[in-house]
Amino acid sequence: MPKRSDVHHITAHLHKSAVFVSVPESTTLAQLKTQLVAALASLEGRVPVLPASEADIQLWEDREIDGAAEGEQGIRVVEGEGSVLRLGWPRWKRVYVSVRAPGGEFERPVYTVPDPMDGEGEEDEQA
Repeated sequence: MPKRSDVHHITAHLHKSAVFVSVPESTTLAQLKTQLVAALASLEGRVPVLPASEADIQLWEDREIDGAAEGEQGIRVVEGEGSVLRLGWPRWKRVYVSVRAPGGEFERPVYTVPDPMDGEGEEDEQA
């Protein structure tokens, strides 16, 4: 029987940066946001605004767009009070972070997901 892991690996994207956290499947969204406050602090000077507390974070996730071309995705707010496991998240999850604006509202997150092929083939083009 294969060994089962209860750890989920989450990449949180904010502007042109990202942080990576690993959490047990029993972790709630509130606990995840608390961990992200500390992890995002490492981005000071690279993002316009950092969250002061978990209340300043709203998480978004990928979603399929009805009627869109195959593979085209949008994002939606992550809602729920359950654990990462109860939310049905896979072992590897990508989320997007929205930080509360000075007016108290959350806006759609600004993020860049790096292209896994970025930089490949450049040597061939220069030859």
